[in-house]
Amino acid sequence: SAVTDVIVEIGPGTVRGPNHGKASWVSAAIECIDDEITLIDDRPVPVVQLWQDILDTAAGGAVDRLVLICPAWWSTSRIGLVRDAARTVAPNVDVLQRTVMIRDEVADRLAAVVEIAAEFVVITPPEGAVVLLTISWCGAPSSRVPGARARASSTRTARSPGDRRAWPSRSGSTSR
Repeated sequence: SAVTDVIVEIGPGTVRGPNHGKASWVSAAIECIDDEITLIDDRPVPVVQLWQDILDTAAGGAVDRLVLICPAWWSTSRIGLVRDAARTVAPNVDVLQRTVMIRDEVADRLAAVVEIAAEFVVITPPEGAVVLLTISWCGAPSSRVPGARARASSTRTARSPGDRRAWPSRSGSTSR
């Protein structure tokens, strides 16, 4: 039989693979990745089980090798959770940070990699420290649409692109 390798891109706001999962489940999995339990259709579900279902659906069922592309700011516990969930889908799982994967693709050019999430922007320059810009929205939450007024409320230089320490969580504390 043929060897099947599948790539699934995770976060910051969706999960992309050959197939698409239920949007509400994907949103719950991403929003609750640091929790043990979440609610799906008003029922408590272990977050790891939700990730198993989402990755199985995104990959299209059992595969030989699953490559997960994750945000650069994810903590080792988040990466560990999706890696463990992916092992129920494929015996071989590789996890890459999006920044590292993109850098490998454009190695012949100097390029900054910009990753955008709802609360912050991570800029990884070709050389030097990573920059984290937190976003503070002006106006009501309903104004959070393209073109809404956003401003950088703080700037913090961080670490080199290969450093796997966690970025601040939504609550402002650093997760590890």
